[in-house]
Amino acid sequence: MQTVVKNVDGLFTTEPDLLLALCFADCTPIFFYCSDPVAVGIFHAGWRGSVGLGAEKMVKLLCHELEIQPSAIKAVVGPAISGSDYEVDQKVIHEVGQLDHNILSAAVKPHGPGHYLLDLQMLNRAVLIRAGIPEKQICVTGYTTYAYPDFFYSFRRDHGKTGRMMGFIGIKQEGES
Repeated sequence: MQTVVKNVDGLFTTEPDLLLALCFADCTPIFFYCSDPVAVGIFHAGWRGSVGLGAEKMVKLLCHELEIQPSAIKAVVGPAISGSDYEVDQKVIHEVGQLDHNILSAAVKPHGPGHYLLDLQMLNRAVLIRAGIPEKQICVTGYTTYAYPDFFYSFRRDHGKTGRMMGFIGIKQEGES
């Protein structure tokens, strides 16, 4: 059985007793759940994956493979670097600027000439809504990686010398406690 899938940012399964796991330091973990059919997924959304609408691609893949509508999916946007701590330059904002205005306005604040604050959690929330998941079925944690050094690693806060957190999700076999 293969235990590692290289060069991917997202995984999903309908198999019970299979744990999906990805590692994060400031990037956004996004967890997906569908109850009929039962399926779970996880996505690693750094700024490139976020701007590349990776969360929306994951929703489309789940819908296609499971033959469901986006309204059947629930999502949790986990701890990531906050919009008040993630300063980016014009190069990154140029890429973000290619997205529609609703996503841009939800995630970007000017922060001096040529500098911006980027909120990956809110950007991905907006992408999930755009993908058709009802707003009430998207939960965004209030925890952020940079602001909670006792709980989370942060690549930016720790200047690249840091560990990684593992996000994981799975389906428990029926009848197990």
